[in-house]
Amino acid sequence: MECSEPDPRAGTLILLGSVALVVLALAPFWWGLFNRHWGKVRKALAILGASLTVAVVAFVGSAV
Repeated sequence: MECSEPDPRAGTLILLGSVALVVLALAPFWWGLFNRHWGKVRKALAILGASLTVAVVAFVGSAV
């Protein structure tokens, strides 16, 4: 077995991308929740779920 050298730049980019996706998903959710636009809230929750799925897959992929 062999370990590779850690690459903190790749992890930082994945983290920043994940945070950006979550923020982009939460902005319309927050707006829709307080303005009672439930269709937009459901759409924002779907985007948030997809964003979190991408983040989890990226973290798991980088850990393997």
